[in-house]
Amino acid sequence: VAPEQSFVQAQKIANYLQLPISKVVTTHFADSEIAVAFENENQINVGHAIVVCPTSRPVNDNLIELLFIIRQLK
Repeated sequence: VAPEQSFVQAQKIANYLQLPISKVVTTHFADSEIAVAFENENQINVGHAIVVCPTSRPVNDNLIELLFIIRQLK
């Protein structure tokens, strides 16, 4: 599972591990809210998932996006 900014790196990891990959679609709203959804939700094995997500600048935005991705996987 990977958002747009780390999808290339996640694709390399998925190819190496021979696992399917699902892109995360993040919607940013005008009031600073975000919504997270998976492009290929049927490919995600809820019991096991690898999340590739940056925590670089902007740190707050990326960290919140990571937490939303993890919550969406539950």
